[in-house]
Amino acid sequence: MRFIFVGGLGTALGSSLLTWYGLSFWSQKTLRQYLKWRGYQVVSPEDKSTWKAIKEEHSSLVYELFSGNNIEDQIRDWCADHLDKGSYISHIGNASKLCVNNLKTVKGKIIQRGTDLNSLLNRTDDYKVAYVFRKNTPDFLNLIGYSPNSVENLEEAVRAYRNWCENSLNAPWEELLLSNVESLCKPKGFSTIKEFINHSGKQMITEGNDSESKLDEKFNALKNLNSFKQDVGGGENKEKLKEWCNTSSSKGFFEGFHVLETDYPKVKSRCIKDEKIIDN
Repeated sequence: MRFIFVGGLGTALGSSLLTWYGLSFWSQKTLRQYLKWRGYQVVSPEDKSTWKAIKEEHSSLVYELFSGNNIEDQIRDWCADHLDKGSYISHIGNASKLCVNNLKTVKGKIIQRGTDLNSLLNRTDDYKVAYVFRKNTPDFLNLIGYSPNSVENLEEAVRAYRNWCENSLNAPWEELLLSNVESLCKPKGFSTIKEFINHSGKQMITEGNDSESKLDEKFNALKNLNSFKQDVGGGENKEKLKEWCNTSSSKGFFEGFHVLETDYPKVKSRCIKDEKIIDN
């Protein structure tokens, strides 16, 4: 008797819940009311970044429904046309993706926060520069799942780096992953040694109103160093130093590890104002 009683009670409760759910469902007179009842936040017409994020996150659905220009405006207008309609059951699926703030991917969230996807790493050379500057950071290597061999291969490293960034954009979002993507999947902001120097707020001896005096000062400090004379081809006058600085500073970090590890230290010592001279 006990088990029959419990089962009967469970059946009664289940039936009551279904009745309550059904009544609650049918009491939602419009699509907007239904979405709010389900706990969704309807996107404000003025929230441009969220409309843009929805377009990217649900691109397959979006391009089934819309075409031409101003896709985000078309999504917003579709929602405005449907949200306050009373006959809405057939639109619930689309509206729960297109009209509410329910972004689930890193890509969606990063766009919603105002980041343009075009500002993220894309060009292979930009990936190379970013990797070269991070290759000695164990946490970074662990994150992208790459273990360098004794003879490092930049192309191989960049493939792992690119795969991590692209896969992370489509992964379910969480704050730490989102933060890592924003930090690690953006270009460094420079490609060449000279750009890096300027990016760091420093100035080469060939630049500025005091370039001649700074060039003289550096040349006099360097002219008797064997490493300097070997690199610049004699080094008998300051024009040789100027030429060497201009040529060497134009090298790109994407050319290989040697640019950061070998070329940049020499340029830093010989060509940046007020840097300590090192016989390298």
